Amino acid sequence: MKKFAIVTPVKDEINYFPKTVKSILSQEVKPQKWIIIDDGSTDGTTEVIKKAEKENDWIEGIYREPNKNRKPGGEFVLGIGLKKLNIDDYDFIVRMDGDLDFERNYFKVLFEKFDDNPKLGIASGVCFITRNGKQIEEKHPRFHTRGPLKTYRTQCYKDINGLLNCLGWDSIDELKANMLNWNSQSFPELRIHHLKRTQSSGGIFRGGFNAGVAGYNSGSHPLYVLSRALYILLFRRYKFNSIGLLLGYFSSMIKLKPKPIDKELIKYIRKQQMNRLLGKKTIWK
Repeated sequence: MKKFAIVTPVKDEINYFPKTVKSILSQEVKPQKWIIIDDGSTDGTTEVIKKAEKENDWIEGIYREPNKNRKPGGEFVLGIGLKKLNIDDYDFIVRMDGDLDFERNYFKVLFEKFDDNPKLGIASGVCFITRNGKQIEEKHPRFHTRGPLKTYRTQCYKDINGLLNCLGWDSIDELKANMLNWNSQSFPELRIHHLKRTQSSGGIFRGGFNAGVAGYNSGSHPLYVLSRALYILLFRRYKFNSIGLLLGYFSSMIKLKPKPIDKELIKYIRKQQMNRLLGKKTIWK
């Protein structure tokens, strides 16, 4: 039997989190531990967590006071929950958001994927959002595993030295894993209903700006960022996202913000990105 623990940061998710709780409680393969960090909710989310905690001894809530100066994004409080775990007690560590809905066999099938590939270090399903009554995939390369629901083989998690608490963490983790000869993959047959669009809480421009900061943090090459912005401008629905992307990246560069990763990883990432632009072999495939 696979032993795994889930850590979930939430903040004012009353419209979504009850469905996430239901998804976990209905799983054919349940976690041994689920730590939920309530980052100062004021909308009733806290009560949902306390009820789940009371009824299930493997669920533990951590409750923080509301703070107007809090940093947006669960990555900044995730470490609080991870520190509560003895990582070596588990075969897998799961980082999960509180706005998801997925089938009851999700983890059962996912762990079968890990069994099939001993080098698979990080894996996820694929997120879909509802738009005009239709399920639309939030598209991305198949080596990319979605931040809302990422599962790490414990040895891989240890090899990459855990997760960073900065924008871009969900690219840095898998890029470092691939550099260390682990595989990362998302599986389209494992559908995750993302109940709200990625980066939607702060608006389209803010989402693009955060993506630019994330690109800077993860060592992206300037030419690669420019090409991404041009692609968004020409082919994507939300055009302002491209402006935010450029401002986020180049404002970080101008300010000479220190990058949270070492030169070896930056070199690896930029080589992969330039290979992609030149049509050469890359993890983007």
